[in-house]
Amino acid sequence: MGRMGSVCGAVTGSVMGLGLKRGRHLGEPKEAGEDIYSITQEFWKRFEREVGSCICYDIIKTHLWDAEARKEWAAAGGPQKCREIMRKAARIAVEMADRI
Repeated sequence: MGRMGSVCGAVTGSVMGLGLKRGRHLGEPKEAGEDIYSITQEFWKRFEREVGSCICYDIIKTHLWDAEARKEWAAAGGPQKCREIMRKAARIAVEMADRI
């Protein structure tokens, strides 16, 4: 988020999608969306197993907020690697969404 190296954007987007599919909706009691926590935890663990971490910096080893480092990362194929990570996240999220 914001090139700060925290939670991977693919993780964030996937969890948001799962939440839209199964989370609590306006007007529902809090308990109605309680299982989204375990769903999110399962997604997180599966993503970590496949990618190694859910933290951007741990995955790409680059501070994207640093313009020079970002240029070097891009020149070394970083965006293509991130697209593959996004595909993995989307695949996991779709597999999970099909079950909930």
